[in-house]
Amino acid sequence: MTTDTVTRFLDAICAGTGIPADLFTPDCLLDATVPMWRLEQHGPRHVTGQLSSWFADPGTFSELRRQPVEGGEVVQFTLAWTEHGRPMAARQIHDVELSADGRIARLQVWCGGRWQADLQAEIEQGLQHARRAS
Repeated sequence: MTTDTVTRFLDAICAGTGIPADLFTPDCLLDATVPMWRLEQHGPRHVTGQLSSWFADPGTFSELRRQPVEGGEVVQFTLAWTEHGRPMAARQIHDVELSADGRIARLQVWCGGRWQADLQAEIEQGLQHARRAS
């Protein structure tokens, strides 16, 4: 059930049509660290509302790493999407804790921010420079 729940969650992120509430336990918790802020949401309605607002557009993973851990999975990804005609990207880590019945009980998220195309290009230049220097 671990893979099914997390796979459905990741599929919903890419679909951009909302995060299904049935993936979460009634007492679920979202604990998110985003640029310059930290927030919590409690319960499926609030958790999925927050997540659905973040993943409101169809996207694709340009990087995706899934690591099973005891009681869940840690997922790292870079998501690319188009928002109001502009290419965007975000890099995140999700620590997914699952309940005994395989639903998400706790989701800790760390987000590096939302990047427009010009910032993505600047980041890529910096990465290439660092790679050449090493």
